[in-house]
Amino acid sequence: TIGLLADRMNMSKSGVFAHFGSREDLQMEVLKLYHHRFEQEVFFPSVKEPRGLPRLESMFARWVKRVSVEIASGCIYISGA
Repeated sequence: TIGLLADRMNMSKSGVFAHFGSREDLQMEVLKLYHHRFEQEVFFPSVKEPRGLPRLESMFARWVKRVSVEIASGCIYISGA
């Protein structure tokens, strides 16, 4: 909830809304940041590998590593599927 987020950030709920504008804008920013991290940590390093199985293995290994870091919160992509 916005209240929990505000508490964790030591902000008021109105401060969170003032920063993001709306709950939907906050959700979009979370998705954009998550996507950016995924690209930087999983996708872009993997496409430097040779095409085919080496690239696929790299992407899989990096994604598993990323998900293991997120074990408590879950992977947004998997949770949304």
